[in-house]
Amino acid sequence: MKRIITVFTILLLFSGAVFASDPAEGYWISWDEKNNKATGGWYIHVNDDGMMYGEMLSATGFTSQTKAYGAKGKKPYKNFPVAGKPEDMPLVGTPWIFCMKKVKDGAWTDGNIVDPGDGNLYKCKVTYHGASENKPAWLEVRGEIGLGIGRSQHWRQSSKTEASNTW
Repeated sequence: MKRIITVFTILLLFSGAVFASDPAEGYWISWDEKNNKATGGWYIHVNDDGMMYGEMLSATGFTSQTKAYGAKGKKPYKNFPVAGKPEDMPLVGTPWIFCMKKVKDGAWTDGNIVDPGDGNLYKCKVTYHGASENKPAWLEVRGEIGLGIGRSQHWRQSSKTEASNTW
């Protein structure tokens, strides 16, 4: 009986590790590195297909009814999880980060990010950085046009309430 309990306990511990969420999942605030102001709230999650997606929950100065007008004239994006014209998609609630593949815990690549402000599509990498003494956990979200040319933003970890607020 003792052996059965030990085996059951070990299986329970390992199953918890298997079903633990990735540290990049959760709620995040994006920042404009030029003026150091929040630009939006995001929900990053892994779908049943094992890929990571990121949806805007809020955007500075915009409502949930605002469309991605900056995407006007853009063709539908390849592998985009929402059908239709980009300019008709709501700014909030659309998965602008999509089809990210896991490299290891907290590191995702080979996906895409759309800048909802102008509709441009970029290759994307996401890397989680844990909290330190004087800094909360943060994500490095990097959009690239190719050959490593691009830019990174540092997003701060937040709560669902904070990420859902419009500033």
